[in-house]
Amino acid sequence: MPISWNNHLVGFYMEAYYSITSFYNGYGGIEGIEKAKIED
Repeated sequence: MPISWNNHLVGFYMEAYYSITSFYNGYGGIEGIEKAKIED
């Protein structure tokens, strides 16, 4: 696998990780997600 492709893949996962992390933080973490499920 070319190094450039590997770096692109790492960047993709890092971006996805931070997107998911910010999503959780927006709901107040895991506890917020559980509360949202209960409210629904």
